[in-house]
Amino acid sequence: MKNNRSQHRSVFSERLKRARTEAGFYSQQRMAIELGVSGETYRRWEAGVCKPQLDRFLTICQITKKDPFWFLP
Repeated sequence: MKNNRSQHRSVFSERLKRARTEAGFYSQQRMAIELGVSGETYRRWEAGVCKPQLDRFLTICQITKKDPFWFLP
């Protein structure tokens, strides 16, 4: 059984991918460039390995036009 942290990470990573594609960024690399991070860093966020720092997260919200609470489980 997954623990709560894994479930939250999964929800966040799924919503991150959805937000990216809905915003018209069809590749992870393009989104990474827009955010000023490496493609590997962004891929790790979408894979649920780790989460972005607060400043990057807020930039993601601005770029994708999503409320920060939308990413929460």
